[in-house]
Amino acid sequence: MMANSLVVILTPSLRALARTLYELAMTQQLSLLHGPSLFY
Repeated sequence: MMANSLVVILTPSLRALARTLYELAMTQQLSLLHGPSLFY
């Protein structure tokens, strides 16, 4: 029961973390494609 509720609590934050990492990876790819001029 405890583990089940822990999964329910942790799943949204894990999804948010995965989404953040995915967006970071996409911006990194864009910066590689367009050069560092985007960030500097």
